Amino acid sequence: GGAGGGAGGTINWDGGTATQPTANPGIPEVVNHGYAGGAYTSPPSSDTAGGGGGGGAVGQPGNDGGNGGDGLQNDYQTGTNIYYAGGGAGNVGPTTRASGGQGGGGNGGTQNPTQHGGWPGTPHLGGGGGGGGGGPTAYQAKSAGTGGSGIVVVRYAASGSATNVTATGGDATFTYNSKKIHAFTTSGALAVTAGANTTLEYVIIGGGGGGGSSGDNSYGSG
Repeated sequence: GGAGGGAGGTINWDGGTATQPTANPGIPEVVNHGYAGGAYTSPPSSDTAGGGGGGGAVGQPGNDGGNGGDGLQNDYQTGTNIYYAGGGAGNVGPTTRASGGQGGGGNGGTQNPTQHGGWPGTPHLGGGGGGGGGGPTAYQAKSAGTGGSGIVVVRYAASGSATNVTATGGDATFTYNSKKIHAFTTSGALAVTAGANTTLEYVIIGGGGGGGSSGDNSYGSG
């Protein structure tokens, strides 16, 4: 599910809520994840913003630029846990960057004229883009980070299965710990070429949302 964006740099603004359906019709085993963005609660030396919510935690308040909320871990792709869907950080003060959440969230921009704006989310992790920092003069905006692309990972027993399923599809296909793994980072289809009635395990990570900019009401793309 989508995580809420961080609040803008105005006192006592709440962060965006996490939009989650109560269930996926017809797919009861699919679980949604997503947390709210961080609020802006007290004025620092300059306007800053709360961090975007992640798949596993809320974004941090924007008292001096909020860090993005952490994502969630899954081990289907490599056998080792990887964080996905981290929230993008809010924009910060003169020089210090807030950090994106674990799972590919982009760092926030600053007001330093020699530094760039918000960082993009990491590709194939579904992290949110970082908020753009303000410029050295009022309303001189810097660009916000774009959201990171998502990924779909499907795996099933590679050996010892009574059905001996084989399939094609995905940008990367490999075997690890007796599991055949298909990773999709672009559009595609899993085509079963032999066998049937086996158990598939899968994780679907949507692309992250873009960060908000400052001064010009623009935003990064998702």
